[in-house]
Amino acid sequence: GRFIGIGEFVPRDWDSRKIYTFEERLGEFRIFMELARKHGVTIDYHEFSGGYEWDHWRLLARLAAEYPDVPIIVCHAGHSGGAHDDGPNQLRNVLRVTGGAWRNGRNNIYLETGTWPAEFFKIAMDDPNVGVTQLIWGGDYGSRQYILTSPGRDGATFATFMRKWQLVAPYQVDWWGTSLHRIDKVRDFATQDEINLILGGNAARLFNLPMPHDRMFMRGRPDAWGVYWEDSLP
Repeated sequence: GRFIGIGEFVPRDWDSRKIYTFEERLGEFRIFMELARKHGVTIDYHEFSGGYEWDHWRLLARLAAEYPDVPIIVCHAGHSGGAHDDGPNQLRNVLRVTGGAWRNGRNNIYLETGTWPAEFFKIAMDDPNVGVTQLIWGGDYGSRQYILTSPGRDGATFATFMRKWQLVAPYQVDWWGTSLHRIDKVRDFATQDEINLILGGNAARLFNLPMPHDRMFMRGRPDAWGVYWEDSLP
């Protein structure tokens, strides 16, 4: 593959008057999970902006359990618009689901971390049921994307969009630069091998990307890969 997958949003009815039941949305998702399974590609999960009347993280847990062979990438890892108000609450929700998705030593939930403050990386990496192998750096923002400061909070700087501002910003804010600064801060508590997995190694493995060398990224370490560490070897 070459970064081929289904998403960012799995098709749905966007009528603001539509009221989805859990079973109805699960049925829609199953169609595309089957499609991803058939073609051996990833699928994105962005249901936290859906406005459902039920806990959408239950949907993620159900899909991961029903389709353990289909990699699911949680867009922004639940840290999106308004995250400066939620703090780490949404992060802990998605970590709870991700940590519960291990089956036979394998986990099919991956967290896209492009807008994370540095503190979130530590929370995820310190979670023994998540860790560095499930984190992917990247993102897709392009409008109303600004950097907010929240001194004293668990994550003092957040990348988010501003709902009250115009849809298309008067200039393109360099949020990629801010995201790279967050990665620089991660060096205070993570090894370069771990950072390399986040920046590219996990994505290369997930999307089956060609590598110029066989030994570019950390493999074969039980502290990172668990009891099935041998599966990480080429």
